[in-house]
This record gives sequence, structure tokens and C-alpha cells, in this order.
Amino acid sequence: MLHRVDRVLAWGLLVLGVMQWASTPVFFPVIQEPAFWWFNGGTTLLFTGIFHLLRIHHGHVLPVLRTVALGVTILQDVFWAAMVVGLWEKFARLPGTFTAPVFLLALTATTLARPARGTPLPS
Repeated sequence: MLHRVDRVLAWGLLVLGVMQWASTPVFFPVIQEPAFWWFNGGTTLLFTGIFHLLRIHHGHVLPVLRTVALGVTILQDVFWAAMVVGLWEKFARLPGTFTAPVFLLALTATTLARPARGTPLPS
């Protein structure tokens, strides 16, 4: 069960990143600095999801993938926590903005809960 939750979270983060990419011209019809930061945020979410998919599928062969995925996600957790605190009014007004931090915290938890080495858990 944990393996499935782990995969759903990783794919969900990847999809969130792609959705953020695709929404860039909707939210930022004029190419200016905020549009590039928004697009870059999607890139970061996408690559974090990719690191976790690699960890899930190949981490038993290359254990360093777990360390990299966990490190990237913890950095993302800290970034999003600072953003939630610093922009609390926006987060409180738009509950959907909590989606990425919830996915990231859940991925951190599932990564820590799964074994670091050995064979992958069954699907």
C-alpha cells in the first residue's frame, strides 16, 4: 500500500509541475519576470517528481537515488514552509496553493518510511 501511495504522490508532483508549466501563459499573458519564476517553479516540481519516480523504480539498484530524492524534497519542504509563512494571506485565501506543499511533505514521509536498501516493495 505504501508503495502505491508513494507512486501516486511522485506522479502527482510531476503532473503538478506540468500543469504549472501549461498554466504559465494563462496566469502571465505577458512575458515578464514573474512568468519565468512561475514556469521555473513548475520545473522544480516536475524534477522533484522525476527524482522520486527514479528512486521508486531504481533505488534498490542505486541507493544514492533515495538520498538525492530525499534531499531535494527536504529542500523543497523548507522553501514551501518559508513561502507559506511569508505569504500566509495568499495561502489562506487560495486553499489550492497548499497542494504542492502537501504532496512534498507526504513524499518526504513515504520516502522516510520505506526501506533504504534491498528489493523494492511489491506493487
